[in-house]
Amino acid sequence: MPEKKKLSKTREMLVNEYIKSLEQDQLPWIKDWGSKPPHNAITRTPYRLFNKVLLWYIQEQNQYEDSRWCTIRQAESREWFVKKGEKSIPLEFYYYYNKKTHKSMTIEEFYKFVSDLRKEGIYDDEKTQELLKEYILTSSSFNVFNVQAQMEHRHYIKDGTEYVKATDYYQLLKEIKADKKASYEEKNQRYAELKERYELVTEEIPIEKTPTIEYKTNEVVDNIIKNMGVGYEEKGDRAYYSPANDTITLPPMTTFHSEYGYYATKLHESCHATGHPSRLNRDIENSFGSQKYAIEELRAEIGSSFLMAELGLEADENHVNNHKAYIQSWISELKNDPKVLFDAIKDADEIVDYIKDIEDFEKYISLSEIEQETLDGTMSRKRTPKIDKF
Repeated sequence: MPEKKKLSKTREMLVNEYIKSLEQDQLPWIKDWGSKPPHNAITRTPYRLFNKVLLWYIQEQNQYEDSRWCTIRQAESREWFVKKGEKSIPLEFYYYYNKKTHKSMTIEEFYKFVSDLRKEGIYDDEKTQELLKEYILTSSSFNVFNVQAQMEHRHYIKDGTEYVKATDYYQLLKEIKADKKASYEEKNQRYAELKERYELVTEEIPIEKTPTIEYKTNEVVDNIIKNMGVGYEEKGDRAYYSPANDTITLPPMTTFHSEYGYYATKLHESCHATGHPSRLNRDIENSFGSQKYAIEELRAEIGSSFLMAELGLEADENHVNNHKAYIQSWISELKNDPKVLFDAIKDADEIVDYIKDIEDFEKYISLSEIEQETLDGTMSRKRTPKIDKF
């Protein structure tokens, strides 16, 4: 039997924390996620896969009020610098690598490629499936800091009056260091003169203000099911997806404890439905209590939590109770093979991309509710749900 690949310390930490939460009957992937999706402060790009889950976890554990992150190099463009003693968070840069052509695609490029194949009606062709097998999800590492909590804005005052950018001051230091003609004593003298003339000023970086966007959640969720072409009915007292009939069944809306419970369950079953052979073609016809059944439940649970975060839906206490039947199975799977968690996150990311590809969430924004605020010319959105009451 081949030896299991050792996890990085960061991945090992996350798995252990997830196991600890599950042992306390908590679902770590739904903790207060709705309003704070981690994103890059400069590019505005949301983080994905392991990065998304890790940064959300760290934001919550450290009670960070700001969801912006960036590298040291990116921060310098805004005159932001890391506070003394702060430690970076190691992330993974993902891309798809073709084993035959040795060419690479970003995740976004690859998902668009797959989306175009579906639209052309050739996704399920044997040749297409063989082509997709040539691509491997690969990663490299980089480090980020939380902008508001771990960084500060710096500038210098020259001779008590003149404003000087910190990057310009640091460039002067570099020039002194690079001067090969100057002696050690001469360099120290020039350093001392700079220090005497330039006074450092530091300022806290304000928490990012985000305008509120309300989604018509009922319309979004209903149209996800409609656009997937999956059957839907409300009856009985069980919620389930039938692969054989390609149908989602839910109890009537009025039997749920809350709007959250109804829409969360609907999204959960929609995630299962993406596994149908006509969609993402996962192995989902497994008996209750089996290993494969538990793993599919984990995929759907994380996938639906990603979608609920997109829509700003916050969990209620009944959510955990609805999943207690699977918690022990998940603990067992993660202890036996921690890689299960990261495979489930990857599958959940693909599920969300598939659903968002067939349903444009932006169509269901209540435009009258948007606060017209901007940050550096770019609007940042904080999503909150708009749900029809019972």
